[in-house]
Amino acid sequence: MWQNKQKRKWSFLRCGILIGMLAVILCACGKEVEPPAVDDQTLAFGETRTYWEDFVLTGEIKDWDQPVVFEENGGWGFKNNKTGEVVVPPIYDNYDAFHNGHGRVRGTVNGEYGWYDVDIHGNILDFDIVSNFYVGTAIVRKDNKYGVINSESQLIVPLVYDEIYPSYVYDEEIGKEERSTYAVRDGKWVRLDLTEGYEAAYEMVSEGKEYDATYALADYQILVVDDMLLVNGEARANGAGFPICALEGIEFDCYNQEGKIGRYPCKLKGGLYEGDIMISFEGDDYEQVEDPGYFAVLASDQAPLKPIQEITDIDRFMPAVNQYLVANGIENTKIEVTKCLSGDFLGDGKTGVLLEIRDAYRNPEDYHMPGTELGKMENWTEKDFQREKIAFLNMIFYFPDVENPEGAFALKANLWQYPYDDHEMTEHIDFVADVDGDGAMEIIIANQYYEYLDYAVSDIYYVQSHPMQQEFGKSHRMIE
Repeated sequence: MWQNKQKRKWSFLRCGILIGMLAVILCACGKEVEPPAVDDQTLAFGETRTYWEDFVLTGEIKDWDQPVVFEENGGWGFKNNKTGEVVVPPIYDNYDAFHNGHGRVRGTVNGEYGWYDVDIHGNILDFDIVSNFYVGTAIVRKDNKYGVINSESQLIVPLVYDEIYPSYVYDEEIGKEERSTYAVRDGKWVRLDLTEGYEAAYEMVSEGKEYDATYALADYQILVVDDMLLVNGEARANGAGFPICALEGIEFDCYNQEGKIGRYPCKLKGGLYEGDIMISFEGDDYEQVEDPGYFAVLASDQAPLKPIQEITDIDRFMPAVNQYLVANGIENTKIEVTKCLSGDFLGDGKTGVLLEIRDAYRNPEDYHMPGTELGKMENWTEKDFQREKIAFLNMIFYFPDVENPEGAFALKANLWQYPYDDHEMTEHIDFVADVDGDGAMEIIIANQYYEYLDYAVSDIYYVQSHPMQQEFGKSHRMIE
């Protein structure tokens, strides 16, 4: 990834964005600070924390902590799963079993008939909506305002938010799930720290004002692709590791592969999945941005687009591709070339070629179709694939010199020899551009899963120069 590059200085902001004083000092008359001009826009944000007085974390609710349903005299209730003690009396005419920390019953409570949420202790929860508990907390709503309760049903985050977007990311360093939660309060995006217990609001740094933390955008590589934020080459749709709400209102230059579309301030919006925060752009002609697709970099004078062209003369590159298949023992695999691009990708004056290849069996109309070759493969074992020298594959090849097709290496190579593995995922070239302003191009790769689209950035220079580069012709297996 970008953060691993050697011998190069990486910064989206190196070309044209001025790093300097981040605000105008308030004058003695109390005059308000005016926002900076677009080409001198603030690069640092201050974080101000407001701690919640009632914030208390309690333990996670395990499956065996949840009560089980029982029936008595025609009514339904719940018992403690371990002791058999009644926690919800059997006076209700219907129920939803406990799942992720809470159950539901239907009946009359305080003279009102309806459905009611109950916690593991049998308490009726006085909220309009209770989400599933996860990592010891649950999102609740009452009177169109959102807050958070802990596993003891205590309100630990006040009911003051218009929306809350909870997300949970597995942190490999600490070996557990970490919360990444954002919210909207009075029309302003904020971050909710559900570990230490505070709301974090962001603003452009003002001189003389103290902050709990500061963030300089120059410390990150920021890119937006089709409404998804990428930080340091990786998708950050849930804002993990980066305060995504600090970008609200920042201007970006938007491009498609044909050229620049315009310059727009960004705004945040909820995504399709729980916890997703997406970025869109405001403008009268914003429709141009969304169709047929775009990428965006922080507003500057840089020009990320470089001349590239699609070529159809692919026969001269196929011997190198076939040699790669043979070296990996999958020479019988049926393939098709889906994209072939040429250009000066490294900025060194040489014309290179990018070749995108996918498995010919990936036609969605054939997938899972009985009687087709792919359908028959679904019952194969790994030994069957090895015997027939067949695999499911998805590759992006790079040829440094169009005049020397033998010097190729696999920039991306995904091979599967189990039909039920991740072969539903394909990686394809979405855009090719100099998105970090260093003169060499990067590939913005779309990762198409079964029902989700993700993105990543692959740097041709890094892969080519890295000591672990995949030298063409060596026998190796890239199974991801």
